[in-house]
Amino acid sequence: MFKIPNLNSLTIPYLKKIAEECDIVLNKGKKADIIRIISNSNISKDIIDNLVKKYLKEKQSIGADKKKKRDHNYLVLEQKFYQLEKKVDFLYSIIKQKYKIFPEEQIQLENNLKEDNFKISEDIDPSIKKIKDLILEILKPRDSITIDNLIQIKELQDISLSQLKKAIKDLIEMNILYATNGKSIQKIDGNIGKLIRIH
Repeated sequence: MFKIPNLNSLTIPYLKKIAEECDIVLNKGKKADIIRIISNSNISKDIIDNLVKKYLKEKQSIGADKKKKRDHNYLVLEQKFYQLEKKVDFLYSIIKQKYKIFPEEQIQLENNLKEDNFKISEDIDPSIKKIKDLILEILKPRDSITIDNLIQIKELQDISLSQLKKAIKDLIEMNILYATNGKSIQKIDGNIGKLIRIH
């Protein structure tokens, strides 16, 4: 067995491509199992190393394209939020002018408008809800997971860190998840390394 540190930099689909090119038979398993099988194969280190470089380059290229697309989507999303806020403010000003609203009613109206704003914002970016549902499907009540292990889950590997961060923070604010520092290399906001599902 030889050590190929770069194998861990690739996602499972790329590791499977390397195995396919080298005629290495893989059974279903975790990322660590696939790396171990490739490392224990009779394929020379140079061949594996060249394939790793090839797919790292491909991964980085795809990542750059996805980043450009995400940046564009975020710009569009920000513009929609801005337009939405202006509509809400305009609607509120009309209601305020048309009806005499007492202070407590004014507070209730503002809260209702904020709730509607939040619901519409989730419709604009439904992927956040999907990420939250996926996290809750993975973590059962009282289960815990580090951020390192979370981002290695296949279904979450194509999700941007900012979207994952937003979904996690929403679940923490909803008191569904509890965050601790934890033993994790990757951390959210520098201090969230482990998540525990409360209920």
